[in-house]
Amino acid sequence: MEIGKRLLNLLSISVLSVAINANAQGNDFFSASDKTVFSSTDELNGPNGLKTTCSGIAWLYFRERTAHGGGPILTDGSGHERKYFNNEEWANVRFIDWTKDTIDFLSDSIDRCVIDNSTFKRLGRSLNKNSQNNFSFEISPSDAKNMFNRIYQVVEDTKKYQVEYQENLRVQKEQQFQRAKNIRLGAIDIANIQDAAIKFNASDAYQLVSSPLVKADNKNYKISGYLEKYKDSSFIASTYPLSAIGSTPYNTRFIVLVPQPMVSKYQSTSRIGGHINMIGKYVGNRNVTLVTNASVTVPVFEMLYLE
Repeated sequence: MEIGKRLLNLLSISVLSVAINANAQGNDFFSASDKTVFSSTDELNGPNGLKTTCSGIAWLYFRERTAHGGGPILTDGSGHERKYFNNEEWANVRFIDWTKDTIDFLSDSIDRCVIDNSTFKRLGRSLNKNSQNNFSFEISPSDAKNMFNRIYQVVEDTKKYQVEYQENLRVQKEQQFQRAKNIRLGAIDIANIQDAAIKFNASDAYQLVSSPLVKADNKNYKISGYLEKYKDSSFIASTYPLSAIGSTPYNTRFIVLVPQPMVSKYQSTSRIGGHINMIGKYVGNRNVTLVTNASVTVPVFEMLYLE
């Protein structure tokens, strides 16, 4: 931190520092506090719209070597070595859009900058002359080229990761499609509510509970809730726990009819006030009288699956 502060103070008084346009200078990767950088007027135009200057290249190298201006590019915010780039950009181009031509262009530009522009040498001399505690900073074109090659390696790793990620996603989707197909054909037993929703082609019933259709559509729905009142082969449930129902401005209740083959499972696994997940066919509506004597219309489902 002390080194960064001293360097920043140095830049503010150095004859090398002037206020410039960040886009023209190619320093869009840096924070607002880094709008004052080393003077240069010769714009360098590279592949894929890259726009920078000798000073811009020097500043990028300076940041990587000193952790000034937001920290090094090749490490993440936690100080760990960076594995991948996202959409970070420098000089009007995202790092992940760098190509081999970008590296060749920057390497050639560094050589020309050393010959035609004294920014690299002048900056090194100024920093060393004004530094304290024997801090020494030397700009090395060969190190700068090595830095660009390291950046490009992260770019290549990022592209490889993206290809692998897309391939894994494709395989995952294919596996999910094949599993769903086998579930519908009965080749795979239903393991959970998600499988049951596939088997019965069920939609979510949440909005249907709060606002039932005028006429039941006999389609299958996935629904979950809390058991309130029960009989041997039917029960009333709510999408909210009993303690929270009073705070909801809409209906939360629904009725479930349990067919005879499922009565045993329903009676042995369901608990009053307990949570249930199920698939049911929407077969009608009924009026239910609340404890306030108000009457509400609730949907009625015939149970097809109980988790």
